[in-house]
Amino acid sequence: MLYSSQAGWSDFNAMNLKLERRFANGFQVLLAETWAKSIDSDSAGSFGSPNLNPANFQLDKGPSDFDIRHRFVTSIVYELPFGRGKRFLGSTGRIPDLLVGGWQLNTIAFWQTGNQRSVTSTNLTGISYVTQRADATGIAPGSAFGSIQPGQDFGGANTSRYWFNPAAFRATAPLKFGTSGRNVITAPSWTNFDISAFKNFRVTEAVTVQFRAEAFDAFNNVKFFPPDMSVVSPTYATLQSADRPRVMQLALRLTF
Repeated sequence: MLYSSQAGWSDFNAMNLKLERRFANGFQVLLAETWAKSIDSDSAGSFGSPNLNPANFQLDKGPSDFDIRHRFVTSIVYELPFGRGKRFLGSTGRIPDLLVGGWQLNTIAFWQTGNQRSVTSTNLTGISYVTQRADATGIAPGSAFGSIQPGQDFGGANTSRYWFNPAAFRATAPLKFGTSGRNVITAPSWTNFDISAFKNFRVTEAVTVQFRAEAFDAFNNVKFFPPDMSVVSPTYATLQSADRPRVMQLALRLTF
């Protein structure tokens, strides 16, 4: 049986900081930081965290599935001061200018904390049709507080990829609701650098050709997706997948 309800609840608070140097003398930089917290009783029924017990929505109060506590972004644009009209070699000839003039370096970098996820178990309640949450054992899961990193050895198999202490949770007893809270585990944080170099060739007064060399995730930082959160899975508590690796491309852009 499906049900609908208007008993959902959410709360969001954030602080945004921005530092900007607008484009001048060939240089521009933007720094932005968001410090936020989103709490609710349901996040669109995603990732196995819909309401556990329709008769008690307080059991589901916790971080939103999409909650990201910190996100820092910076972007930099720098036109190299070489070539015609620039600080250095400003009166150079057309041929040397084709080599040294018109270069621009760019980067966009970000770091953000991970999303929140619930530890799940087999649904044996006979009451709720949604995914059941696991029982908490009283052992600190570790990564929920940022102290456990991949490679931490808790014993047993797959120790090199455990993200949190698997002994912190266990399968829920039949006909019982799980005792662990909603979204108590924080997934790995993400770091990314996109770097590019542009070279502008002025064909006529109104026509410009731009050569672009771009590297997305230039340093190939591994961006792990949340670990396997099911206590009944053979890969429980381990990191199993990640976002795409570095991508590089070359392009030409014609502006007229």
